[in-house]
Amino acid sequence: MIDDFIQELHDDLFGAVSADPGMLYVPVYQSRTPLAKDEEGNPIVGQTSMIEEEIKKALSGLELKNGKCGIAVVIMLPDVEGESVNSAAPAMKLIAKVRVIENRLVNEGSTGTGITASLLCTHLLQVLNRRSFRGRSALYPDLKRMITEIPLPDGENCHELTLIQHVTPDALVKVSTPTVTQEGAAIALTCTTAGASIYYTLDGTFPGSGNAAASLYTAPISLESGIHQMRVCAQKDGMQASNDLIAEITIE
Repeated sequence: MIDDFIQELHDDLFGAVSADPGMLYVPVYQSRTPLAKDEEGNPIVGQTSMIEEEIKKALSGLELKNGKCGIAVVIMLPDVEGESVNSAAPAMKLIAKVRVIENRLVNEGSTGTGITASLLCTHLLQVLNRRSFRGRSALYPDLKRMITEIPLPDGENCHELTLIQHVTPDALVKVSTPTVTQEGAAIALTCTTAGASIYYTLDGTFPGSGNAAASLYTAPISLESGIHQMRVCAQKDGMQASNDLIAEITIE
């Protein structure tokens, strides 16, 4: 379950940073550590070197973004740290790191962005501070290592922004799968997780709150005669959405 949180935060950070207007001239990459694996569990050959090559092109000036180059952002795969079970709210922490790498010689040249790694890191702190994704806990800067300088072997200037997201025990628990009960032409939906909202669709699409075709269940549903395929899912803020249930309903 925590692996899902790590990957989703990785993807959400990449999406948020990539969409920021401040990245107009700055390419954004996702690290691939640990390496993605094929169906047999073997690392996919060449993926790390491909990303490294793309970053080197951006830093060296061989690849421009909107006509500029010399700096790049890398979204690192988040780490996980456990907190003390004796704390008031036992939880885990996801440690998110965003690296800004700059080749000063190129970045300060005629095609360079002129944006230093330190300045861009500060900008990203403003963009991501208290940002929340998927209804989960907001991101906060790690005050002990908020923005640090990272030495690189090739001499590039690298600054790293570190953010924390707390994952509570509830967030690691899935909402119970809803049940569908039919009484004549009336369909009732229930969920044993207190406070959960139940969504359903009749067109086969996923019944999530972000789907315009999904309806929030509030009272028994009346269906016309025929065979209907109802897809149901329950959601609650701070928890994993339930498994979706597909029920075939016949109304005579």
